[in-house]
Amino acid sequence: MVHLAFLVNWPDHFIHEDSAAYIIQAEAILKGHYLEDTMKRPYGVAAFLVLLSKLFGPHILVFVIVQHLISIGTALFVAGIVRFAGAPRVFALLAFCLAALHGRIVHYDNTIGAETISNFLVSLAAFIAVGAVFRKWPVWPAAAAVGLTLGAVMTCRSATLGQAAIILLWLAVVLD
Repeated sequence: MVHLAFLVNWPDHFIHEDSAAYIIQAEAILKGHYLEDTMKRPYGVAAFLVLLSKLFGPHILVFVIVQHLISIGTALFVAGIVRFAGAPRVFALLAFCLAALHGRIVHYDNTIGAETISNFLVSLAAFIAVGAVFRKWPVWPAAAAVGLTLGAVMTCRSATLGQAAIILLWLAVVLD
């Protein structure tokens, strides 16, 4: 409901100044030609924007609504991680609230940016990793899923390299 209230009552939907390169890349893909990105941004977010444009139309409100939904999914993964680690449900609820209601994240969800999708993919990778460790999910499929998810993160936002390294290092320490 907070995300919906933000979407309706604070309609400041805009392209975040750091994300103009993704829009330029998406426009180039939609026009059918590759455009050299002078800022050297990965093309994952642009591909995501192109997919949404093809499915629902190139309206900024479409992108913003999907980002809000992805952010709620991220909060669900965070709560799942807390539960898989064995914490009581109240802590999982608290983790969900902190992840879903963080003011800066909700603000970023209300714009066009790379933060929402990279946060989602990192939380998905961590969720799978925690499931492999604490729930004893099959190691090979879990490793493949973590690898694919972290690979997708790298195609969206190279700044998440540190988070990916921490997840992989943690897995290397706790698993044989």
